[in-house]
Amino acid sequence: MRLNIITHLLSKIPYEEIKRGKIELPKRQAPGKYKEPDYPYKYLPEKF
Repeated sequence: MRLNIITHLLSKIPYEEIKRGKIELPKRQAPGKYKEPDYPYKYLPEKF
């Protein structure tokens, strides 16, 4: 039932596709010199 309500509500919102620019990625790190990210979140806990 919840998915039906969400689908109905989303169908009532007008949608226009947004033009997006090209994404520029930074250069890759040299092999063997990878640094681990400096944040404590390495996984997402399971809620269900």
